[in-house]
Amino acid sequence: MKKKVIKILAEFGLFILVIYIYISLCVWQINKMTPPPTITNITAFDKAMNDGTYTYWTFIRNGNTYYEAQKFLPFWTLPSGPSSYVFDDAGTLKDWTHDSGDSPNWNRKWGRPKRSPIGFGAIKSQLKKP
Repeated sequence: MKKKVIKILAEFGLFILVIYIYISLCVWQINKMTPPPTITNITAFDKAMNDGTYTYWTFIRNGNTYYEAQKFLPFWTLPSGPSSYVFDDAGTLKDWTHDSGDSPNWNRKWGRPKRSPIGFGAIKSQLKKP
């Protein structure tokens, strides 16, 4: 009986360890997507955070041009949408979210306007000077 209890406790401990590791990895991934306070514009963002896996888009909202950088979290974090970062036409970071699919406020604010893909070089040439 004692060996059975020890086996059950060991299996339960292993299960808890696996869950802890999974949650830790998810938190680590999400924290990687959080822009540090020093990132206030699209040039700093591209330099510090873009590892070559971000996709850039442009869209018009209320007559203003915006640029959006998107990147999906790994599938095992179960994202419902990509991480998104919105910059205005001067390149200033206006808003961001870890998971645009699970953010009602994000979708109310930015909606899903028609987006067009754009390269970072094209964005730099289109930015308005302050």
